[in-house]
Amino acid sequence: FEMREHRSIVESWFARHGQNVDSFVAKQEQALEALKLNVCDVGSINRNERGEQMYNQCFYLSIARAYLGEGHKRAVIEETALFFKRVIEAAVIAAH
Repeated sequence: FEMREHRSIVESWFARHGQNVDSFVAKQEQALEALKLNVCDVGSINRNERGEQMYNQCFYLSIARAYLGEGHKRAVIEETALFFKRVIEAAVIAAH
């Protein structure tokens, strides 16, 4: 298994479909500006209730950051993300 750099993977995918990734990036930047949104990377690692690291948590961290807004400490974002993760998991289990 060869891990490739993310940008080159995305560019090749767009090229295979006859598209230019830069034009899509420009459209995304315009949308962010129009909505007065800022990009904020909150990472992908969180901790569970036992303090163990959990990877690939970017979805939960991002919705926690969006919900809380600016100015919150990392611990508050992580706690909120874990809460959202558990609520979403419970809803999925209840639905199935």
